[in-house]
Amino acid sequence: MSDVPMKLLDGELVPMTEEDVAQWEADANRPEPVPGRISKRQMKLGLLQVGLLDQVEALIAQADRATQIEWADSGDIYRSSPVLNGLASHLQPPLSSAQVDDLFRLAATL
Repeated sequence: MSDVPMKLLDGELVPMTEEDVAQWEADANRPEPVPGRISKRQMKLGLLQVGLLDQVEALIAQADRATQIEWADSGDIYRSSPVLNGLASHLQPPLSSAQVDDLFRLAATL
């Protein structure tokens, strides 16, 4: 058995080139895409899992009425939401954009 990595090309197994291997490794190390939206249930379970749900709910309780309504009555949470990004910036410590992306990736699995 050969140690040369193989790929399927036109129905046949052929040796991978160095470029093929480099691309395959780059693809394997690329993070999952960030979902554009998740359900509020997923978000709340994700926040619970990372220990932020209580802090977010306290921020919502102190927020203006429009923010409270949006949080309470939205079925989905959009990654681009100004409310979401505002909440993230008011957490202690604040969440970076990359951390919010990671939260969305996690929550999408729940």
